[in-house]
Order: sequence, then structure tokens, then C-alpha cells
Amino acid sequence: MTHSIVILVTKPPYGSEHTYGALYTAIASIEIGLRTTLILLDDGFYVAIKDQASETALGCPSCEELLRRILSASQILVDETSLLERGLVRERLVRGIAVTPREHLVEALSSDGETVITY
Repeated sequence: MTHSIVILVTKPPYGSEHTYGALYTAIASIEIGLRTTLILLDDGFYVAIKDQASETALGCPSCEELLRRILSASQILVDETSLLERGLVRERLVRGIAVTPREHLVEALSSDGETVITY
């Protein structure tokens, strides 16, 4: 039986269902008792930007609200390289999300990634 899961988000938050699928998978995994790690890399890190107006501008659920639900019981890691390549700073991210060097993400995958799902 699986005890831990790592969910990789590589797509931006809007324009497809990938991100919402990942976030809801993380929430469901937490609810059934799996040790859950959410990793945001490549364009997936855009999910972590705070104060997005998705509900009013796009009619989409708030990624920030979903991230806060996940953070209450799990860890969320953002790839530092993805952040730097796009010229963004940590202060623009939702509080509680850890900016992590890529080599530490590899460690998280090997230690926590009994099951890995990529979106």
C-alpha cells in the first residue's frame, strides 16, 4: 500500500485543467492519510503567486485558497531555478511555500516519492 505521494505540477494555472487536477489530487491524498508533497516546477510555479484574481477575472477557483488547504497538512516546494529563470522573487509567493534548490527536489522525489504523479 502506498504511504506517500509526490505530485509534480509543470503547467501554468490557467488554460487547462492540469493544475486543478493536481491541487485536488493533493487535497484528496491528504484526506486519505497519504504523506503528500506538492512540487511546482517549470511553469507550474506560477500557481504559487499570491493575490491572483482568478475568481473575479476568469471565473476559476482560487489556486491560493487550494494551496492554503494543502499547506495546512503538507509541504509545497517551488523549484528555485524556475523562479529565477522567470525573474520572480520569493516575496510574490503564497506564504509557507518553500523555494527549494533543484537538487533538493530530487532528494524529495527519492525520499517521499513512493508514488509520483505529474501534471
